[in-house]
Amino acid sequence: GPCGLAVAARLVRDCRAEGLDERALLARTRVLDPAGAWLRAWRSKLAVQNVRTLRSPSFVHPHPTRVLDDALRVYARAHGRERELVPLEAASVAGSVVG
Repeated sequence: GPCGLAVAARLVRDCRAEGLDERALLARTRVLDPAGAWLRAWRSKLAVQNVRTLRSPSFVHPHPTRVLDDALRVYARAHGRERELVPLEAASVAGSVVG
């Protein structure tokens, strides 16, 4: 699922940083989804709950750098949506973070 993808992305980034060939890592990487298709169970669970847009802390998204965090802040600022960016500590107190 998304966590496995995040781990793979981080490993590829680390291979590149160490000057290693990430193709060797990726050639040995296998994705197994017991539901039979990529993220099928995850998508089905969201559909059952009628979740069209999943909002979650940016650090849980499968990217190996903080570039997306910065881009999200720039976008929110440009579109007047900065108040939607809730710090994790405040979100967890309010019960907005599902663990």
